Amino acid sequence: MMPAYRVDQGGALAWLAEWPDHSVDLVITDPPYESLNRHRKRGKTTRLTGGKGAAKAAATSWFKTIPNSAYKPLAREWARVLKPSGCLVLFGDDETQSFTAIPALVEAGWAPIGPGSTTYYREVIWDKVRIGLGYGTRRQHERVIVWRRPHAWAWQENPDYDGGFASIQCCPPVRGGYPTEKPVELLVRLVRQFSRPGDLVIDPFCGSGSSGQASLAAGRSWAGADLSTNAVALTRERLALEGEQTLEIPARVDDQEQLALWAK
Repeated sequence: MMPAYRVDQGGALAWLAEWPDHSVDLVITDPPYESLNRHRKRGKTTRLTGGKGAAKAAATSWFKTIPNSAYKPLAREWARVLKPSGCLVLFGDDETQSFTAIPALVEAGWAPIGPGSTTYYREVIWDKVRIGLGYGTRRQHERVIVWRRPHAWAWQENPDYDGGFASIQCCPPVRGGYPTEKPVELLVRLVRQFSRPGDLVIDPFCGSGSSGQASLAAGRSWAGADLSTNAVALTRERLALEGEQTLEIPARVDDQEQLALWAK
């Protein structure tokens, strides 16, 4: 049986508000963070040109960034929709992760790693193999924040768990594709490591649907949203052969009832 998926058009916060408390196993996403405005001022990159073909057309209407202030309500929503055993995998540059994302997560109740902590925060460094455009120290990596909720399942409960999964993951970036598109190979590794078969994965900034393709390939259900009609169309076209577009947003139930269902 093919895994189920859904793709919606809309803003991330409004879309997340539709999801019940504790209904999601994994959030994996790459928000269009504010500091990208500075990066894309230098050189002719896909951030400016949008690559080729359909990806170029999609970029024309899509590539708007969110303000840093959006991370606080996003952090609250991610915490709300994730199950007590859930996990957040968050892409971003060093500046955004250190000074915006992590402080917003802590303020929203995601406890930092350390003595007495019940929420586990780790980093995966994505080594892009080739250095990027720019000046000075040209980046060859991107930081991926991995934050597990307090009642996390044991790693060994996941049949896809890889005990040799390294904190540095080498994978070439996508060239000439959708702006800031992430390689499916890398996303499959992350989805398999931080969720279990049959889990529900969501991406509120899905772009061209790379995380959806990775999730379905790994045997997880997936839901994504994006503001751009072109991005949504690209995602639907991309996933048409990967799964069945039959996923429904779970009905809202009482929070305590949801926790009781999870405990079973």
